[in-house]
Amino acid sequence: MSKPVILCLHGRGANAEIFEIQSMPLVRHLERRFECLFVDAPNECDAGPNILPIFEDEAPFYSWLGSGSSPKNASHYEAIEESIHLLNDLESSTPNIVGILGFSQGAAVGLGLLLRDQRRRIMGLPCVGYQFGVFAGEVRLPVLLDYVDSGASTPSIETDYSRPILGLTTPTLHATGRLDHLAANGRKLTKSEIGTNATFLAYEGGHEMPRNAKDTQFVSQWIDALMNRRKGTLK
Repeated sequence: MSKPVILCLHGRGANAEIFEIQSMPLVRHLERRFECLFVDAPNECDAGPNILPIFEDEAPFYSWLGSGSSPKNASHYEAIEESIHLLNDLESSTPNIVGILGFSQGAAVGLGLLLRDQRRRIMGLPCVGYQFGVFAGEVRLPVLLDYVDSGASTPSIETDYSRPILGLTTPTLHATGRLDHLAANGRKLTKSEIGTNATFLAYEGGHEMPRNAKDTQFVSQWIDALMNRRKGTLK
């Protein structure tokens, strides 16, 4: 029997290979039980924060939201459409997806996927049935996949920048480095805005994935405990 799959979404200006390296301390805990599927975003862009010079030989770099500086230009929406198509194909072609691991921009996309999946479930539409999401280095509100081809709509946050109440019931872990100045200056949501099943973790480090043993063990144990509870309820 194949392992359950965690969809892994990199930050802006990185790629799947880089994100796998960045996440390796955590992946070592997860790979005994899960398959971690690292995915390239579809839109090529410049290198993102903390990528150069370490990963200068790992180009090309990719973005989920395009390379334009304005969030409302045509390339932005076209880039999101490309991401929607890629993620739709992944969801439909990959069996046994149970969760999402997202960093920075990938966290915003991942949270949007959970919202979309919940909306689809409520509407009686086909859905993945995500069981959890782990998001690190969040710097922006969720990317809402509310376009025509996304399969279901979610409340519009991209356009009005109001403080949303997501009402997400899927368990999520939101991790932020104590020295992450990008996250500190970004737009994040509180527990009451996300949902009652949101958990928060402050870990050692900056705008990067958790690396030390204490933090990576906390994340892996949070996932294991959640999956064990879900498994127990299905017996």
